[in-house]
Amino acid sequence: MSALTTNLAAIRAKSPCRDGWATLKKHVGDMADDAPLPLTTILDSNGIDDALWVAYCVIGEPARVALAPFLRECGLRACDHAERALPIFEAKRPGDDRPRKAIEAARGCIAGTKTRQQARAAAADAAYAAAAAAAAYAAYAAADAADAAYAAYADADAYGYAAAARRTAREQERAWQTARLREYLNGTVAQKEAA
Repeated sequence: MSALTTNLAAIRAKSPCRDGWATLKKHVGDMADDAPLPLTTILDSNGIDDALWVAYCVIGEPARVALAPFLRECGLRACDHAERALPIFEAKRPGDDRPRKAIEAARGCIAGTKTRQQARAAAADAAYAAAAAAAAYAAYAAADAADAAYAAYADADAYGYAAAARRTAREQERAWQTARLREYLNGTVAQKEAA
């Protein structure tokens, strides 16, 4: 993959958050507004959330195309994490298959066999299951399933897959996503998979 780049002027034109902008400006110093700014620099400076915001809100379609495999991979990881939590929910609410159906819908949406509307509906059902669960851990498990399903249809929200996967595994997932995004941006994913 060729390096995804932007510049400070393009970022400023999209009204970035104040804290993120200050962090980036401090990192790049006196960089000219029109100087090329690689997405990897933003990842290093501000982290994955801001890097993905720039990718989708500033760079736009080239980033959507280039990072689609990364987002699919994150979406599938979100499903995997949510699936591991299902036994907790199902032990407390036997017969309530809404979280399981949400994960299935999320996987189907990622694979292209389910529509975004189907994933959205399944996600809402899983969220209702989470609200109805009496035990806190069961509610968390159902909420993870809802996050995974919401992520499956949320690719238009720029970083829905990545956000859902991060919510389910927290810091470990965040570290993996940051490293994996760097591999995609540097083109090493394709090189590793070709070897």
